[in-house]
Amino acid sequence: MAYTPYPYGEISAENPSIAVSNDGVTWSQPGCFVNPLIVAPIGGYNSDTHLVFNEAKNELECWWREAYEAIKVDRIMRTTSKDGITWTIPEEVYTDGKSMMHLSPAISLIKGVYYMFYCNADDVVLLKSRGDSKPMEWSAEKILPIDWNGLHPWHLDVLLDENEMADIIVCAFTKGNNNNSADLYYLNYDLVNDKYSEPQIILSRSTNPEDIHSRSLYRSSLLKINGCYYIYFSCIDNSWKRYMSLAFGEDIYHLKFHPLSQPIIF
Repeated sequence: MAYTPYPYGEISAENPSIAVSNDGVTWSQPGCFVNPLIVAPIGGYNSDTHLVFNEAKNELECWWREAYEAIKVDRIMRTTSKDGITWTIPEEVYTDGKSMMHLSPAISLIKGVYYMFYCNADDVVLLKSRGDSKPMEWSAEKILPIDWNGLHPWHLDVLLDENEMADIIVCAFTKGNNNNSADLYYLNYDLVNDKYSEPQIILSRSTNPEDIHSRSLYRSSLLKINGCYYIYFSCIDNSWKRYMSLAFGEDIYHLKFHPLSQPIIF
């Protein structure tokens, strides 16, 4: 797991970190590794990690967003590892040099092509890059023509297969709310034919003020194993504590919380 702690919304602590698990429920730091993986850059902050397995190289790739409020620019960064403990010097893999709205990059590596999806607070955008050229050469931005019906997508994750069929989960909020009052939505998208299903809620904020997801659902990660969906979701309670927990189910529209999953507090 790659994640960024965000205690009470403190951006100086929002630095890429690594955890490992043998059962998907109990997590710890790997071996002698000490978090964080990367510290905050001078004049900026980190956010929005994504972990990729490069099968051809037998490497893990940790991607994240490095943002600079003063100049309103962000950069997508990457470091790689053969063992999850020793990581390479970070490198910039993408920036347009004029915007800091490349939110929550979700990366898939399919047949040597990197697909990077991100949110710009209004839409989901796709970029493609073939191989590991230095610097990486990216396609033009493609805004996925999704009718959000008044929703504002904020953070996302994507499962993409070799036929360019995508399962997408997005935390999104309605008019009058913000990213700290979001629910989690799902849709599938056919990139070849630009066809998609209507975004539907799969996890909602709790009406119980004592619950860990009473204020908002946030960036979540989607896995599908043996026909079962597993969603690791981050969330915020009414005291502004941040947590991670786990929901699962064979039907993504009828998920249940994992009975052994203990929320992780950051």
